[in-house]
Amino acid sequence: YESLGKQFQKRQIDYPIGMSREYVEAHRAKAQAEQQGKSSIPGVVIVSDTKKKKKKSKSKATASTVADELAKTSISEPEAKPAASNKTKQQPPKTQPPASTRQDGKGILSDSMKRLKNLRKKIREIETLEGKIKNGEIKNPEKEMLEKVARKKEVLEEIKLLESNQI
Repeated sequence: YESLGKQFQKRQIDYPIGMSREYVEAHRAKAQAEQQGKSSIPGVVIVSDTKKKKKKSKSKATASTVADELAKTSISEPEAKPAASNKTKQQPPKTQPPASTRQDGKGILSDSMKRLKNLRKKIREIETLEGKIKNGEIKNPEKEMLEKVARKKEVLEEIKLLESNQI
């Protein structure tokens, strides 16, 4: 018994349609002879060296161009503007309540309530972060964490401002 799949595979031609069988067999024999001549040891894979040479030449070219570019560059001191930098350092960041575009009083009230709720949430996060730092759970706090803890006073002031505006 032979399955239909096997029968189909046997009938299937293994060369392009329209090409003679003799030409295909001659071409295959020629290709096999070339392969056998190249590898004297069966099973050995020969890696072409052209790819490696290209990679090396590219890296040498880029390294030399980078070296040339570095040789051309010069280091100069930046112009300092002490007046502008002092102004930015002296002015603390201003905390302003969000301006509402709604005309009715309920819209403004709900916006301030949302803002107040978010600020209280921030305070809780800051306090838990402070506690973790004091307890030693966080041994090396990141810069962002320290900045967040430093903003606690500003957040508290904004909460007081919003609470006084509500009354």
